Amino acid sequence: MTYKTGNLPKPFPRYGVSTTIFNNNGVINVFYHRTNVFAYDGSSHVTLNTGGYSSRTTKARINAAFIYAGLPGYHVFQRDYTWYLSCPNNHTTLWPYSIMKEIDIPQGVNYDL
Repeated sequence: MTYKTGNLPKPFPRYGVSTTIFNNNGVINVFYHRTNVFAYDGSSHVTLNTGGYSSRTTKARINAAFIYAGLPGYHVFQRDYTWYLSCPNNHTTLWPYSIMKEIDIPQGVNYDL
């Protein structure tokens, strides 16, 4: 695990091999190998990117990034080779196999555990 620009408040949860985390003007970016798998603007928008790899490790990095960014109600999982995004309101969204997924985070929602 490598930290680049900026001081990040806490270590990345137990995942770290081939993972780079950096803060670019307030946007948290998590790279797994050369793919920016997670980008969060800190307030209302998340971009997920598999880079075309639907692996268990890619999902693990994305899920760890949700926790790291303070968004524990979000979780990516796979069932019967199909990816899904679970949201804090117990709503599950199909993530048809595509590389990128955009998420708008509702304002004023408390994501504390």
